[in-house]
Amino acid sequence: MKITTRKIWASMFSLTLLMSCAVVPVLTQAQSGGTPAPSSSGGTGAIPKLENPLKFGSIEGLVTGLVDIALQVGVVVAALSLIWVGFKYVAARGNPKKIEEAHQALLYTIIGIAILFGAKVIVEIIKGTIEPLAPELFKNIK
Repeated sequence: MKITTRKIWASMFSLTLLMSCAVVPVLTQAQSGGTPAPSSSGGTGAIPKLENPLKFGSIEGLVTGLVDIALQVGVVVAALSLIWVGFKYVAARGNPKKIEEAHQALLYTIIGIAILFGAKVIVEIIKGTIEPLAPELFKNIK
């Protein structure tokens, strides 16, 4: 009896399907503490409480956090980019075409750094524009 690759994949798929349909619900039930609590309608459909996995309590906090993370990563990238531009100038060795490429790379790096450091200011400007339009959205943010 010849075992082909197709038969092996079919048996692996069957085993995975069996595990996901039979074993995973049992493990999930065990992690939740056994049987679910009865609901007021007489069924056993308890509503699970979801906790926010992020430390941000608002959209404004999320955007500010993302900008902070982008700033931390961007500073490293900007430093590496400046080092790369320096290498491009050194490698140009007086070649006008390569010096022009290095000038262009330096210009793009400076523009990127300006956008990077201006991101925090841009977020504050947008927040200052939106807050007067819909103050009820921002009452719990302070």
